[in-house]
Amino acid sequence: MTVYVPDASALAEVERLVPIDEHPPVFFALAEMIQSEELALCEQLCTELERVSNKGQAHLFVKQGKGQSLNRGADYNRVRVVMARHQFIDPMDHREYCAPYVLAQALELRDEGHRVVVITEDRFRKVPPLVSMAQAAESEQLATLGTAAFLGNKGIWSER
Repeated sequence: MTVYVPDASALAEVERLVPIDEHPPVFFALAEMIQSEELALCEQLCTELERVSNKGQAHLFVKQGKGQSLNRGADYNRVRVVMARHQFIDPMDHREYCAPYVLAQALELRDEGHRVVVITEDRFRKVPPLVSMAQAAESEQLATLGTAAFLGNKGIWSER
């Protein structure tokens, strides 16, 4: 089975891309994917989405999912390895970002035998040595998809 692992940029993009009147069926379909363990969310998504989505629908979706079948997340030792390998975050920025946790979870799921696809809109960084989620995932031989492609491929929503 393929497990999709979205980062905060992907879930915030759902909120931005999908017309507001179409949010309920889209987020319902994503919730069903959580229940079937086809979509894995790490707990740190909630913290970052609280900041970047202004407590919008994406944040509420993750917050509600926390009490249900939210994936357990990666072992912190795996997170530390990811942080040592990939510089996602400016060391002077003291906010908590979910990127290392998302990538660590994706790697752990792959090691458990799942086919993993990271869903992200974080494709390019302007200031080296920082890397995007897509660059880091691809360097770890993980497939990536943008949000619109993911929603379309799964038959959840498509741009008209």
